[in-house]
Amino acid sequence: MKSPVFLLCLLLLFAGCMHKPAPNLPVHWQGKPIPMESLEDRSEDKLYVFVMYDKSMCAHTVLRIHSPVHGTVFWDPAGGFGKPEHPVVAERKYDLVVDPIPTIPQYLDFRQYLPTSKVEIFEFDITESQAERLINQLRPAVGERRAPYKTATDPMYCSTAISKFLSLHAKDILSVEKNFFPHAFSAQLYAADPSRIILYDSESILEYRIQ
Repeated sequence: MKSPVFLLCLLLLFAGCMHKPAPNLPVHWQGKPIPMESLEDRSEDKLYVFVMYDKSMCAHTVLRIHSPVHGTVFWDPAGGFGKPEHPVVAERKYDLVVDPIPTIPQYLDFRQYLPTSKVEIFEFDITESQAERLINQLRPAVGERRAPYKTATDPMYCSTAISKFLSLHAKDILSVEKNFFPHAFSAQLYAADPSRIILYDSESILEYRIQ
């Protein structure tokens, strides 16, 4: 039987994540509708952070780094993409989705199978050298079993894992601190000057620019 202190801590933990979807989006911002095709990869180096929301709480965080030269890394810490219980077949290694690596539209399509109310995508422009450095931290080198940075993540620690990685290795791109709660991490990302923010739900895809 769990102790009262443990149960109280667990209650406070879940209470801290109870809120409306995308609670940090300024109410006066006007989003521009964009087609799903505009989210496909282009010949540009990009860093993306996804924050997912259920109807009443934040649900998950994902990191995607794309480089036309160095490839793409998709880190789904303690996530479900490619796991047998979900209708997507993909190989995972230490919480990296490695084959096939999903495009942004493919991952958003996958979220339809989960209780997802909204998805925030924070897009950051990065240089080729920045992309190479981050990808090499997360992806094992040829002939190596593991990457320099530990990507395997315990359940519920997706936001902690990604925010910690970015705080250590992407200081020249964005300023964030380690954060357990995805919605609190989202607030930091709004303040980190992304090139654009995408808000996705089953009815629309809206693009926002920092004002």
